[in-house]
Amino acid sequence: MIVLMLACAQADLEFSEDLEVLTYNVHGLPSAITGDDTTGRFEQIAPLLKDYNLMGIQEDFMLENHEILTDSLDHVTQAWFSEMLEDRYYGSGLSTFSHFKTLEIYTQHYSTCNGTLDYGSDCLASKGFLRVRLELAPGLEIDVYNSHLEAGNDAQDTSVRTEQVRELLDEIELSSADRSVIFMGDTNLKFDIPEEMELLNQIKEEGMLTDCCEQMQCSQPQYIDRIFFRGSSDLEITAKEWLERSEFFDEEGEPLSDHPAVSCLLGLKANF
Repeated sequence: MIVLMLACAQADLEFSEDLEVLTYNVHGLPSAITGDDTTGRFEQIAPLLKDYNLMGIQEDFMLENHEILTDSLDHVTQAWFSEMLEDRYYGSGLSTFSHFKTLEIYTQHYSTCNGTLDYGSDCLASKGFLRVRLELAPGLEIDVYNSHLEAGNDAQDTSVRTEQVRELLDEIELSSADRSVIFMGDTNLKFDIPEEMELLNQIKEEGMLTDCCEQMQCSQPQYIDRIFFRGSSDLEITAKEWLERSEFFDEEGEPLSDHPAVSCLLGLKANF
């Protein structure tokens, strides 16, 4: 009887929606490091985020600036991975916002980094990934991953990125097997460097993920800020549009971060 009732409930579910997904590295280090008014930029960025259904933000390091975002947004999911490792100066800098309800939040620090005041200075931050399980509709869920991989161009940086990709894919396999997934973030992976292209291919193949930029034959395939996705037996996901957002500039035409804001319009449809 229980199985029959569940089957009937699923058969009655009709869910079809376009999801505007944004990934944005907001360059949120202190002004002494960025060389500009970090807080002032956050004040300009915050109102521009309100219309996106789902956002993965990177370098959202400082509480004062994070609160500028949370105070400006009405998203029911506002997850911030702020936990700092004892030998670091900052948390992961990752935050995820969504209009969909949170069912579960999981965070994990990467096991390795390279450089404190050199090689990209990644060991200043407690890098890792943030997974948020969202409820799209009753009985319909999706796992959203947000991450910021190791920067730098040294061989050791590449080695660290390789390990970080391995740890991320292991978590996807462990916790998101047979589930729909969106993975977005600052990958620091360049498609024109063979070793890094191998890692991009590994993410797509082992994670069974589609790169929105590649799928839409986007105009900026060299960008390291990427959005990947995959559907499941109960949710069909199709890419409809990839865009470099034009609104994230100040009145003088200067970008509000040292990274572009990249979006992907995804069509979601329940397969029940």
